[in-house]
Amino acid sequence: LKFGADYLIKERDAAEVEFDISGGLVDEPDPDPGAIYAIRETRLEPFVRATFELSEALTLDLGLRYETIEREVTSDLGTVTSDSSELFPSAHLVWSPTAHDQLRASFARTRRRPDYSHLAPYLADEEPGDEDALQGNPALESEFADGFDLGYERRIGARGVFGLNLFHRRIANLIELVDTGREVNEDGDRPAPGDEVYNLFEPRNIGEGTTWGVEVDFSAPLDFVGLPDTGVFFNYTWLESQVTDPWTGAERRFRNQPSNVYNIGFIQNLPRLDASFGASLYGRDTGQESGLDELVEVSYDADLEAFVEKRFGDRVVVRLSAINLLDKEKRETYWKYDGDSVAEILENRASGDLDEFERERERSGILYQLTMRAAF
Repeated sequence: LKFGADYLIKERDAAEVEFDISGGLVDEPDPDPGAIYAIRETRLEPFVRATFELSEALTLDLGLRYETIEREVTSDLGTVTSDSSELFPSAHLVWSPTAHDQLRASFARTRRRPDYSHLAPYLADEEPGDEDALQGNPALESEFADGFDLGYERRIGARGVFGLNLFHRRIANLIELVDTGREVNEDGDRPAPGDEVYNLFEPRNIGEGTTWGVEVDFSAPLDFVGLPDTGVFFNYTWLESQVTDPWTGAERRFRNQPSNVYNIGFIQNLPRLDASFGASLYGRDTGQESGLDELVEVSYDADLEAFVEKRFGDRVVVRLSAINLLDKEKRETYWKYDGDSVAEILENRASGDLDEFERERERSGILYQLTMRAAF
């Protein structure tokens, strides 16, 4: 039996500071820490956990956490306060039928608090994309998820492991960036002739959503073929999700969530040289972003990284990394719809009356990075 409590006070203050092109201050910071915004959050979380050894092969772990949270967001627009109290139960059952096999089943209720940058009521231009502006939402609420997992793990030799996990999450108060359908200038006001125009986005709670999928993991040294200093790894996740779009009312996937993600690679140790090298390949499927007047499809090429590392004694490691060796490309395809009202835009979208079609491509070169780590 284990019990205790966590108590946390977290604050963020933002004052307006202006710099010139050389990096020097034009004006001294406003002494009022709330010149732009201030966030204060207080949390108290008592918890209890009990572990039961039902048999030599079967273990049950039960937990309960009670979380109270108070948050205050202050700016020149006023003060927004919120407070909540929630119970978070959990249960984990582990069965080890052999020394090499383990099966797990679990349930847990969890909370995901909003990012502070999404709570702060200021305007950030060029976010989340070009020609967009992102306005924070102080009234944003936390996400809550009821999650179920069922997993199997198999030990391979002394250091290898293979894992398979099925998961399901039912999420309340799902947070997404929502196209408000409004256009603003850089100050957040209605654009005047000659102003640069931005599409206004805002983080909002859009209701309930569900996500589920399968995760596969494998990592092991190649002892069985006489290569104990060569390690390989692979992981793959298949994802599915469903949420009701706040504008169209249609069922769709979560914003920019891929259908699958994978990562494969190897690490080769050179004991005589006190060195190692390796590489990994990461990739993901296409995602979609749905707004009021546009649908965006986002895809990425695979990302290949490599490194070589040299150890000097027991305390110093020098590492040279090369990132984006395949010169990967990001592609965005836009289907845009027009209208004089929200109803007309949605009608044109439903009927496929396209106003504008656009494709964007971004490409970046290879990044080389040299780092040194030292322990004292």
